[in-house]
Amino acid sequence: MDSDNRSNTRVVSTQRVFPQEPSSAPTATRLSIIDNTVARFALTAAIWFYDKPNAPLREHVLPALQQSLARTLNDYRHFTGQLRWATADEVRHAAVPRHLGRLVAEHGTPDDQGVELVTAEYDADVADVVIDRRDPAQISSRGGDRLHVWDATDLPQNDFLPAAKVALSSLGTIGGVPSVAIQLTAFRCGGFAVGVKMAHPLADAIGLIWFMRSWAAFSRAAILRCGADEQGEPSSFSLPPPPLFDPDRIDALAGLAAPTETGTEAIPDQHKIATARALPMHRHDWWDFSAPGYPGWARASSEATMPPPSATGGAFALSPSQQPPWPSWDMAAPVTRVQILFPASAVALLKAAAEKAVQAKTVAGTTPPRISRLDAMLAHIWILINKARYPSSSHGGQDSSGRRDEEVYLDMTLGLRSRFSPPLPDSFAGSPLLIAHTKQTPSRLARSSPPGAALGEVAASIRETIGKFTPEAVAAHVYEAAHEVSPQRLWQAFVGRRHTLATSWQGLEAYSLDFCGEGGVAARNVQAIMPNMDGLVHVIDVDGTGGALDVSVCLEKGAMQRLLEDPELRVGGVDVKMA
Repeated sequence: MDSDNRSNTRVVSTQRVFPQEPSSAPTATRLSIIDNTVARFALTAAIWFYDKPNAPLREHVLPALQQSLARTLNDYRHFTGQLRWATADEVRHAAVPRHLGRLVAEHGTPDDQGVELVTAEYDADVADVVIDRRDPAQISSRGGDRLHVWDATDLPQNDFLPAAKVALSSLGTIGGVPSVAIQLTAFRCGGFAVGVKMAHPLADAIGLIWFMRSWAAFSRAAILRCGADEQGEPSSFSLPPPPLFDPDRIDALAGLAAPTETGTEAIPDQHKIATARALPMHRHDWWDFSAPGYPGWARASSEATMPPPSATGGAFALSPSQQPPWPSWDMAAPVTRVQILFPASAVALLKAAAEKAVQAKTVAGTTPPRISRLDAMLAHIWILINKARYPSSSHGGQDSSGRRDEEVYLDMTLGLRSRFSPPLPDSFAGSPLLIAHTKQTPSRLARSSPPGAALGEVAASIRETIGKFTPEAVAAHVYEAAHEVSPQRLWQAFVGRRHTLATSWQGLEAYSLDFCGEGGVAARNVQAIMPNMDGLVHVIDVDGTGGALDVSVCLEKGAMQRLLEDPELRVGGVDVKMA
């Protein structure tokens, strides 16, 4: 995510921010096994763009943001220390005493790194950089609702994120660097941006939003100087509860009990192992260097958490896996990223069409699966993506490479907090998620008869896949992951021609994040930062638009052009506005 080209950005200051109240003692906490499985993920990162607030930006808003960050970090001390790999001695009392690839969050020591905070100025207006996604004119006109397509390929995201590396920018980047970095950018017009990036094991999207809400509440109090007690507590605001940072709770919910003898490892429960391995999840092996097309950079990054070559058998025996389809990912191909804003009316039409198709195939006396707005949207986008990637399939012919019947996958990020029994609260800190998949062939996805058949079939398949992740299944997945040699060995997804990887921020109210209270505005644009890789999809709802969904799609350039020209993109025949 680092960039050497920040010509419009002038860094004003760089500092490390620590909790307002110093820690009383050193603390080292082993992260959950699920947190460890995402250590290879891209950083959790986002940028919030704001128009000019009513409160003076440089005199009130930016100082309040800096001051309130330190107060917020009182509740997020694990953000301010550093991440490191566990030692064998530290896991002797663990349920599964394995240490390779297991992270420890340490804070309250002289080596704490703090949160890096950069303030910068940008030589442009905010409107020159991002469009206002809340503007109703984008998706409505005199002729009715319409889609709005914004080409965001050249959006200079790195200009609004700190240039410094943070922990787990790669598996080899750990220790001696901050785990969280933030940049506050002032625009020429008086608008501003708040960019955040952090190591993914510390927070998924829910964890990030929870942190940002707390920070925003303390910032509003500092700006308004209203209803605050002597410690600056915002008594007139409703604060989210502090985060619940208790990684061991996930082990307990998965039935991982500490061994009776220190350093011993109990024989794994084979029923739980089998349950986990039967789930619709990829087991792509980062360590299979013999896989066709294996790239050199992947080996270099994998070695950080691999056992030594002399380690064999026993605790180092590898679980079943599959070779990643490296040849299906053309890493040199140009990728285009667009954001497609679907008005609420179009989303409702998709949902109704999917429900109708599912109902038509439901056996008498049975209840059809519940189809959500997100199910229908993901089904719609995935069908369009595969039609664009396999253009001959949509015409019933054979494409030039004879690939129309190869399996393609919709890989979906699933949050786990609500899937445990009992469920974990949204305030639970960390990154409890996994990636599930549904599969199909391009030729079947390209079917046009009867109308809506493919949409209904895919939406039902998405719902069926999600339904397999019961509390028992999720607990089994955690249990099985704990017995891996290293939790970073298996990749549950992929990108490139055969894969689409979808993430959703629906329901997180990201656009409603308000740092200024009465002197501020809602965000004009929110960017969830992901690399521009072929096949990445992100869905977010835009608060204040009555239910519109903004869908970010990254595709190989030629496929993207075909997708945008596909008449089926225009749900209900609505117009499309390009920007």
